Amino acid sequence: MLITVNARTDYKGTYRFLFEDSDLANYPVYLNAVAWQKAGSAPYTFIGNHRKDAKILFKYTLSGRGAVRIGEQRYDLTPGKAFFVKIPSDHHYFLPKDSDHWEYVYLAWTEAQNDVYFEQIAAKGGQLFDLTLEHPLIRLLLSIHRKASQHEIRDIYTAAHVAFEFVMKLLQHCHRHQAEQRELTPSVQSAMEYMENNYSTADLDEIALSVRLTKFHLIRLFQKETGLTPHQHLTNIRMKKAMGLLAGTRLTLNEIAKQTGYAQANYLCRVFQKQFGITPGQLRADLKRP
Repeated sequence: MLITVNARTDYKGTYRFLFEDSDLANYPVYLNAVAWQKAGSAPYTFIGNHRKDAKILFKYTLSGRGAVRIGEQRYDLTPGKAFFVKIPSDHHYFLPKDSDHWEYVYLAWTEAQNDVYFEQIAAKGGQLFDLTLEHPLIRLLLSIHRKASQHEIRDIYTAAHVAFEFVMKLLQHCHRHQAEQRELTPSVQSAMEYMENNYSTADLDEIALSVRLTKFHLIRLFQKETGLTPHQHLTNIRMKKAMGLLAGTRLTLNEIAKQTGYAQANYLCRVFQKQFGITPGQLRADLKRP
């Protein structure tokens, strides 16, 4: 039985779910909350060890910049970055003083069996993620928020189903990522790092030179290990960066094109639409909808 839904209309909506204790023992995972929020100039800080509301939190950055400390390590949370923590635990997430805003969407859930899924996910994938808006996991997260906003999560069955689906999708992502990382040779890993750091200017000749391979050898090796050509992987990086700039800045398409390695906006638009099925303008319009 669902006791109450605590809904707030702040920004694009925060939805918290409370259930009778007798309902919870039969479900391995159930939803606590889903929200799409924006932290602005006011102080925004949460210290994990100071909180008593036990749950698991997955938080994804849409625009702006936040930060999280997990243990002794601090990480910047720019568009496309997500973190995953257990509450309470040794972590601290906040809006940095030099950031004008942090827009994010989060999902919080409780696990009935000693956080077994949290431990599996953290072991396989860590607690930091880099995911595009079009990644199936983020599509699912936004879909759950939409269901909550349309009052489609009305009972423990639905709340357990959507939370379990998300946890399984996250575990699947971590398993695949772990397998991919284990199989990559140092040359391919170095090529990927070079592209990540030089995506706005890199070309195939430069990438091959950086790993001391001929470009033909690099193409064969890269495709064998990743299933993609270096050009396709570089395009994926550029599209991810373009999405972040579209969501988090007011830069023109020409400015975004130059920052992501394209000479003109119309070429960026063609590649973007081929990749995601929508234009950059349509994406910006969707993000602005309440």
